[in-house]
Amino acid sequence: MVMVDILRKMKQNDLAEQLENKHKQAQTEGNMKTSAPVGDMFDTVDKMVVCFGPEEAVVVMVDILRKMKQNDLAEQLENKHKQAQTEGNMKTSAPVGGAEHQDREKSEVGVTGEVVLKMTSTLPAGKIHKVFADNYFTSVPLVQHLKEREIHYIGTIRMNRMPNCTMMDERELKKHGRGSMDFRVNQDNNIIVRWFDNKAVNLISSFVGIEPVGNVKRWVFKYKTHIMLPRPAIVEAYNKFMGGVDLLDMLSALYKFSFRSRRWYMYIWWHTVTVAVINAWNLYRRDQKMLDPKMKTMALRRFQALVGISLTSAGKAKKFGRPLSCPEAAPSPPRKRSSCSVPLDVRRDAMDHFPTWET
Repeated sequence: MVMVDILRKMKQNDLAEQLENKHKQAQTEGNMKTSAPVGDMFDTVDKMVVCFGPEEAVVVMVDILRKMKQNDLAEQLENKHKQAQTEGNMKTSAPVGGAEHQDREKSEVGVTGEVVLKMTSTLPAGKIHKVFADNYFTSVPLVQHLKEREIHYIGTIRMNRMPNCTMMDERELKKHGRGSMDFRVNQDNNIIVRWFDNKAVNLISSFVGIEPVGNVKRWVFKYKTHIMLPRPAIVEAYNKFMGGVDLLDMLSALYKFSFRSRRWYMYIWWHTVTVAVINAWNLYRRDQKMLDPKMKTMALRRFQALVGISLTSAGKAKKFGRPLSCPEAAPSPPRKRSSCSVPLDVRRDAMDHFPTWET
């Protein structure tokens, strides 16, 4: 990551000293087994994101940090780190695990459902927001809970989270061919749709169903050609807004931080910095399109470099006038240049300085 390279230009051991102080502070306060230090950092970032206001569509995603070790903070499913982002890749974050979730394991929506409720707690009720999430978070009680707050929901759902819901299995749908579908509607008017493409996928929604059925182009390897398949509206809406998740993952992976440490929370810290920079870049792109659409957009790498320069230059006042008399501010002596003893006309002639041999 460009920011890491810029931070290396700081005074020697400055960055290492700051990280060591954070480590000692966490050990002194006894927070190594809780989510308090990391949670405070996420709360600070979330307050900045809230200032820009939520979008209509909100996406809840799972992001796996590199080289996360076994610890008490990261809980369940390979130490996954839960985050939420809006359609414009504005992201708020929160780690899941620790003591704060021990009392919530018996909740109706489960631990993962509590993450969605926490992420959506800042959304005002009655504004018809739409939440999109994958099957890690989705459950029927969660959809109903958000519906009571007038927040719509679309997400993929697992088979074991659909109690008392009998639908056509994947074999039956495969017999009908690609594009076949089946659906059920419960008494709360929430719909569950099973659509078969290459495999069967289950989706649940509180505001959109299978109508209107659109078409999608798919490649058939057997016949070496494209065909048009029927696609329900719930699948189209889910793919449209979940595409921002893949974009954010791609931007995060473009310039990864070259940082190694045995302290797992350092990876969360650097990941938060990466996400914050990407959020700022997306805001810059949004505002630039509104102010001057014809202007060329700055690349993400260049934007990261400028942010790093601004951060490392913060608090350093620019000095004016003559330099001070102290040795640190004294100008460096001029560089001595060696002078050539051979005259210019001889040196460039390439023949007069060679001896002439006569017999």
